[in-house]
Amino acid sequence: FREITVAGNLVELYFSVDGNSIVNKKGADGNFHANVDLYYILQKVNGRDSIHIGGDNVNMDWPEGRWPQDTSQSTLANSLYLTLQKKLTPGQYVLRGFAEDKNSNRRSYQMSTYSFEVPQYAPLEFSFSDIKWISARSSARGAGSDRGGIPLINNDIFLNPDSLVFFQQFYNINTLVGTNQFFIRCRLMRDDQYLTGYRAEIQSRTPRPFSVMRQTRKGSSNAFLNQLNIRSLKTGYYYLQVEILENEEDKVPIQRYRKKFFVHNSRIDLELGAFSRETDIFNEYDEEELDYFLSTLVHNAN
Repeated sequence: FREITVAGNLVELYFSVDGNSIVNKKGADGNFHANVDLYYILQKVNGRDSIHIGGDNVNMDWPEGRWPQDTSQSTLANSLYLTLQKKLTPGQYVLRGFAEDKNSNRRSYQMSTYSFEVPQYAPLEFSFSDIKWISARSSARGAGSDRGGIPLINNDIFLNPDSLVFFQQFYNINTLVGTNQFFIRCRLMRDDQYLTGYRAEIQSRTPRPFSVMRQTRKGSSNAFLNQLNIRSLKTGYYYLQVEILENEEDKVPIQRYRKKFFVHNSRIDLELGAFSRETDIFNEYDEEELDYFLSTLVHNAN
């Protein structure tokens, strides 16, 4: 339930919880409410040691006006999410999150760990934000008006998806193109080869100015939301590449950004569907046994 977006030294931490996974209970106001306790720890890695940067306990509930009308409407399109901004110095960091549904009558404790880097940025240097995967479009408004309250997917894994929907921002694009219009091209890659037919329509933009840290220095910021139909992609790893072009006909971008993701498509790879059915043996275990076995697992890599 995490997503990191790095822009200069300002880091936005996103925590989201699938609305299908929580219990809603009616409150004194007659509306259904979520009650998820979130505890997070942020550490900076220094060799083999780590330095505690911060942490907090927060309670997550639906924003005003987004309450479910009944307990059956806690859907993914209404995922809980929380955005926190931190000013961090360059370096390697580890974010640990622990969440529990206090409305649930059964054990519902979840935890997650995510490692990320804050690069060294000049105040007005061009940079990309991380690409944010979008799980569903929503007309609801959330804490970030530029995202329109759209819930995020954060683990880079897609199970039988129809579309790859994504959001990204550019900072200080004016250092590359001045005040001129530029173009955005998005396409998929695998094994360093572009996939034919998986290219988003080129979008034209002009730099949007902003002030840097309330000083007289000026930069620019742009954001876009786009999607690709990936229903026919076979199971495997892919890269989404976002390219910035000076002219629509350019073959070589002036800047590009790649993000890796994994597709599991049992609709095409039928043997994967059969394999998934074999894993039903784990239905024989109760939750305490599953929790025990999961607690014995360790990461081989981030």
